[in-house]
Order: sequence, then structure tokens, then C-alpha cells
Amino acid sequence: AIYVDNMTVTYRNVDIVKNLINEIGDIDGSDECYAKIVKAEEAYNLLSDAEKAEITYDFEGKKAYCKVYAAIKPVQDKIDAIGTIDGTNESYIKIQDAEEAYDALTDEQKAFIDYDFNKAWSDWKVAYCQGLVDAIGEIAYTDACLAKLDAAKAAYDELTAEEQAQITYDFA
Repeated sequence: AIYVDNMTVTYRNVDIVKNLINEIGDIDGSDECYAKIVKAEEAYNLLSDAEKAEITYDFEGKKAYCKVYAAIKPVQDKIDAIGTIDGTNESYIKIQDAEEAYDALTDEQKAFIDYDFNKAWSDWKVAYCQGLVDAIGEIAYTDACLAKLDAAKAAYDELTAEEQAQITYDFA
């Protein structure tokens, strides 16, 4: 019990654990963060089964995330830096850089990253092809126009049927 101005304020054990969990804040991989998780978990372990039922917090998952945070944070930052995929070389390099960093992670670390590189590459190919199509402009029987058509058609032919359906041009 805590005494405040001659009043007794009683905290339930569950509330104490919830407050300890709230004090953890964002997981940042620091020793301090890990210690806060352990402290909250130790308090949680002292609760009765009925009290534990009121708490939904994945202590083991958070501790594991805290341990791998230093390794996965730079990878997540590279993924976040990809931004909108637009078919440019810059976009290509960002996806490639993020994927290489991701591939260097252990399987345990990869489990904490939620990103679909296959979709990113597909989106890039579609955007790249659409950029080539858009660059064709008005059809003229010149070497420059034919070269643009050939480049766009070659990129289009590399796409899956699903990807091709996203291109706004009829190569027929």
C-alpha cells in the first residue's frame, strides 16, 4: 500500500506489472531496455494464474527482439529507405542494398523482419517497364523510336503475366 495525504491507495499486483511493462517503452536493444523486460517478467512470474490471465505481453519474444535489435535495426532502416518503388536505378540500388543486408542476417534475426523482397522486385520491374513504355511517346518510324519500342518490349517480355497486366500499353 502507498500512503498519500493520509489516504491509502492500493495497487493491484497486476497493475504494478502493467506499469512495469509500460515503462519498457520501445524496444531499442539497450541493456537498460533488456533489464526492464526482465524486471517486468520477474514481477509477472510472481502473479497468480488468475492475475497472469490479465496480462498479454510476450516477454520471451521481446527479450529475443531486444537481443537481435542491433543487428536488425540497420536492415530495417535500409528497408524503410526504399520508400516508393519507382523503377529508377536509385530504387533498384535501395532494394538490392536492403536485400543484401537482409541475406547477411541469421534465420533468427530474419524472423523479426517483415518485408517481401519478391514483391519489391516485381513492383520495380513493373515500374521500370512502365517507365520505358511512357518514354516511347508518339510512334514514329525512326531509329530512336524503334529502339525505345524494342527496349520496352524486351522489358515487358521479362514480366510475368500478372506483372504484364499492370502495364498500360498494348504491344500487340
